[in-house]
Amino acid sequence: MVDENRRMIEWMAIEGNLAPDDLRGMMPKEEWKGLTLLVSVLHSSKVCTSIEEGRIVASYDNEIEVVLLFESMLRRRIDWLSANSERSPLANPDCHLHVIVRRRSIETGQILHPRHRDKWSTGACIVATQAENLPVTDLAATFVLWADSGFPKEPVTLKEQISFVKGPESYEEFMEEKKRLERNSMLIAEYRRRAAREEAMMRHQEEEERRLLQEAADQFGMMGWRQVMEVDRELEGVPGDLNESIRAMSRSILDPEEAK
Repeated sequence: MVDENRRMIEWMAIEGNLAPDDLRGMMPKEEWKGLTLLVSVLHSSKVCTSIEEGRIVASYDNEIEVVLLFESMLRRRIDWLSANSERSPLANPDCHLHVIVRRRSIETGQILHPRHRDKWSTGACIVATQAENLPVTDLAATFVLWADSGFPKEPVTLKEQISFVKGPESYEEFMEEKKRLERNSMLIAEYRRRAAREEAMMRHQEEEERRLLQEAADQFGMMGWRQVMEVDRELEGVPGDLNESIRAMSRSILDPEEAK
């Protein structure tokens, strides 16, 4: 009986740390059902804790922690459900695991304070495949079981971020490299925006030229021979690809054999 009471107290502490009262008051029934499973697997987990409010912290190795931002995920899901009360078959909730990878210790073996760990961290994009209908609590329970199994078949995105966070020997080096990558990312994003803008402009220009050529062809179809000749003379020597195309059209009318 004493053990059961202690277990219930520990479960309630885990539940309270995972989600504050206001959030639990908004949780739909499917999330409540999943919360029981999540608390259970967390209570028995060897590598995961919920000591940090709203988070599940998994020990990856002696240097690295993988942190699931559970409260953030749950709030976003509840907001999404509120905005999509009449669910369309084409509307699916976000199934990304909101994860950060952070340094637990440095090469000297010194354990970092959680506040410093958060600074020495980066986000990792992890997609929960075929999980559109799973509650966030179920996704989180799966994360805990995955961590307890040693993160088997970890995605490349997670491997890359772990390697990045492990690389620098000091926080200063890490921040310098992180800023450099962010600058590069911004430059690449700007380049892509410009390329997309230029491509859109080119498409618009091509469509406009096709429209004008079609108009010219329609007008030529209603003109007599002399009118076509007048247009041809007016366009002679006028620069521009569009004018050259219209003149080629007029020449084909005036001298079909030459156009061949």
